[in-house]
Amino acid sequence: MYSLLLQQHILLIVVLIITFASAAATTTTDPLAGVFTTSSAEVLEETVLKPNDGTVPTWLCGSYVRQSASKFEEHTRHLTHTFDGFGKLLRYKFTKGGTVSLRANFLRSNFYNVSVNSGDICPSRLLGTTVPHESNAKAMTDNCTDNFNVNVVDIAGNIVLTSDYTSNKGAGKILNLEDMTTIEHKWNDTWTNYFDKITAAHPQQLPSGDTINFVMRINPVAIVGIGKHSIIVYRVNQHTNTREQLATIKVKKLPYIHSFTVTKNYAILAAAPFTWELGNIMAAKPVMNSLKWSPEDGTALYVINLQTKKVTEYKADAFFAFHHINGFEANNKIYMDVLANNMTSGLVPSSGLTIHNMLNTSIRDKLVGTAEYRRYEIPIPDESINNKRIKSSSLVVNYTMTPLIDASGKLYTTVELPRINGLKSTEISCYWYGWAPHAAGSNHFADTALIKVDVCNNINDDTNADDSISNVIPWFVQGHFPGEPIFVQKPGNGLAEDDGVILASVYDGIKSATYLAIIDAKSMKTISTLYCQDDWKHLMSFGIHGDFFQCKEEEK
Repeated sequence: MYSLLLQQHILLIVVLIITFASAAATTTTDPLAGVFTTSSAEVLEETVLKPNDGTVPTWLCGSYVRQSASKFEEHTRHLTHTFDGFGKLLRYKFTKGGTVSLRANFLRSNFYNVSVNSGDICPSRLLGTTVPHESNAKAMTDNCTDNFNVNVVDIAGNIVLTSDYTSNKGAGKILNLEDMTTIEHKWNDTWTNYFDKITAAHPQQLPSGDTINFVMRINPVAIVGIGKHSIIVYRVNQHTNTREQLATIKVKKLPYIHSFTVTKNYAILAAAPFTWELGNIMAAKPVMNSLKWSPEDGTALYVINLQTKKVTEYKADAFFAFHHINGFEANNKIYMDVLANNMTSGLVPSSGLTIHNMLNTSIRDKLVGTAEYRRYEIPIPDESINNKRIKSSSLVVNYTMTPLIDASGKLYTTVELPRINGLKSTEISCYWYGWAPHAAGSNHFADTALIKVDVCNNINDDTNADDSISNVIPWFVQGHFPGEPIFVQKPGNGLAEDDGVILASVYDGIKSATYLAIIDAKSMKTISTLYCQDDWKHLMSFGIHGDFFQCKEEEK
């Protein structure tokens, strides 16, 4: 009898141990693991998705394209940084009536094709490196530096995949929205130089449909202190795909500029003292080791008049902003809204997003890359001085910083990937949307929200002393990791700025599945979700940028 009781007691203990171990395993499972591991699945045929809940708005018509880094190795060689992953594109196609279909495939770049065919990662210019390490010298040919996995934009009617690196022929890859194939983008002009290597991944479109961007022309002898480099700002004619040079800015050091601001009459380049170590770039060394932060130099603001082509230079205290939000002109000033990154480390703000770090929850949770929402006020340039380039360096441009606070009084200090209603670009806008890890002050990176920021009701309002009034509405689901929020305006006249939806590709860390979230842009409540299924349920790893491209008139 005693022996039987002892056996039952031991059995109970074993069951309890197994139960607690199982519970511990469940609670310690990383909901973000799938975001930073390879997603090899593709959807090569048009596949209709059914809503898991809610209803797809019947007025949505167009294509939502999502860029991602979704493959991090080829056989035994591994990439070390998330941003270097092989590009994969997801395209959700909306047809009127509420039907949504999906296609997804890897970008068939030289980087991808050569790597897959050879069974090894093709040497390329990378943010990080590879393990085992491959000689940087092999990447200097640029044969495989075409993994344009950062952004997707409309340039002169072409849907173009872009990054911060450009070829001497065009801006990136042209994407066919129907069959998801790509061809090389080429300009219809011939003034590009071999040393035109660096650009902005975020060209800016004017209300006219023309596009503004720049190319940085490296002067090889300037690397050793002889002469200067050039920043050539240009306008792309929306009808001809030809570039008109607006201004050439000569600089001793080339700044890293990922995005910039345009208003109706000006382009504003914030040239931070975060400059390229060009010897490293020419030798194809990792980008993370090829930028230098020199805050004592301050930030130069180059204001280019899009009509007269005159350049006015202002100075600001040192700041670097990965992403600009919007700009507009009012009260004889230019207003420029940015997310200014914390540069205490002196490193690229995304440098910590390595595969190793992101798969280690304790390290990942310490990656708190704070950014401030700032509004800079720049005086409209006085162009009465008869010079091509006017220096106003004695005038330091100041800014207003606005904290981001939700209704419960929680702060959002790690915010990136800002988006607005594109119809309000270059105009005064009341709302922007962002991506916020460590949401509401959480200690965990995985607690990532999408946020709506109300600019008009809680910015520069001296009459409102109630600090408890919030300017943030979050969208948050525990264990789910959303990507960049894309705003789509509801059609019609007399609508409010936020009448529309937010589209976001989300990784459900509980189900290990990718899904499309359709969110009410006013209330930030979920309207509908559409999950990827079966053997392609984990369809995307680390998402970067994306956009929505409206149906053509004949398709509406």
